[in-house]
Amino acid sequence: MAKSSNSEVAVSEHMTKLLGNVDGVEVDTVLDGGVVVGFEMHFEYDVALVDLARRAGGEFKEDIGNWVIPIANQEAFVKALPKIRSEAKAIEVARNEIMSLAKNTAVERQVSNGTDQDVQPRISDFREAGRAYTGEIINANGYFAAQLTSFGTKAGFDKNDVPYKSGAAFVTIHRQASLDRNVNKGEEIGIKYSTLNKAVTFDTKSKQLEDYESSLGKKVDGVTVNETDSAILVSFGYNPSLRARLDRIAGVEFDVGSEAFKLPFSAKDNVVRAVADMRTEFLAAEKDFQAISTTAHKLYDNPKVGFAFVKNGFEHSGKIQDVNDRFILQEGRVGDFKVHHRSGLDMKDIKIGQNLDIKYNRGIGAVIDRDLKKAQENLQSKAR
Repeated sequence: MAKSSNSEVAVSEHMTKLLGNVDGVEVDTVLDGGVVVGFEMHFEYDVALVDLARRAGGEFKEDIGNWVIPIANQEAFVKALPKIRSEAKAIEVARNEIMSLAKNTAVERQVSNGTDQDVQPRISDFREAGRAYTGEIINANGYFAAQLTSFGTKAGFDKNDVPYKSGAAFVTIHRQASLDRNVNKGEEIGIKYSTLNKAVTFDTKSKQLEDYESSLGKKVDGVTVNETDSAILVSFGYNPSLRARLDRIAGVEFDVGSEAFKLPFSAKDNVVRAVADMRTEFLAAEKDFQAISTTAHKLYDNPKVGFAFVKNGFEHSGKIQDVNDRFILQEGRVGDFKVHHRSGLDMKDIKIGQNLDIKYNRGIGAVIDRDLKKAQENLQSKAR
């Protein structure tokens, strides 16, 4: 048994063996004039670990950023410390698991949303007090939940200056113990933090369902929904991103007679969520269309700008004058611009200045680089 210098307070042999850094929980003695007066404990913040530390008689000292347990609580601390370390290890295992699951699921959702396979999702466990996070819980375990909140429309850099591409899924990792209840995979919910580590959940379905029901038979934000005795009919103009969102629902098919996509009533919950997402995407696309149109107005007074005609066999030729997250701007005749949906083209890496032929078939534009094609033909001609 180790003793302090004044021989009044003894540090037990068992406690001595528990000192050091084990499973991310570091413990050391606290000295005052060479006398052991307590123990200092450090771990990465977690609500469960905080609760265990308090039960062991610990007090958090902001000036040092660590927990301090007085020597008088040594016996209770000896019993609590293995539990704290066991919990810390379990938390770390669960965190690694949810990060891996969330990455795989997010990539799958990105591809379903029309994003390239190589785009890395944005996954973060940062939560902002006062902010409401809404979306589907795509993965969950006993300790954490991963929530898909949106798909990025712009490329950029994260806080570590790592670049990310447009179309990336934004996923927030929540600690289950910080929520007012455990949440489950597949739930469509809202989560709002009152502090950085305390949040309440709320239902987002009711608002989505209210908006859906009130808009039946009306064209709202580019999407019209009707219900018949046997099916749900959803119609909208040409937009591959909206089509991709609807295609995620099992049983969807295009009904030629009604010129709408038909879905079974059994999928109504999924349709309600999809329609809300589609209308949000439509509004975002409108902003991107206006943004890319400004380029044409900078080049000419009163330019002609409109969406490209996508009827089977129709072809557009010309130079690419601008590119943003959703569209490319192609100039055909002087002052005549066509806007193409990037998600509807078979080539994603399109750059300003390229001279392209874009020919549509079944809603997909086949892209040919005219300059590259000409160079290849000249090379083949010289080789003959």
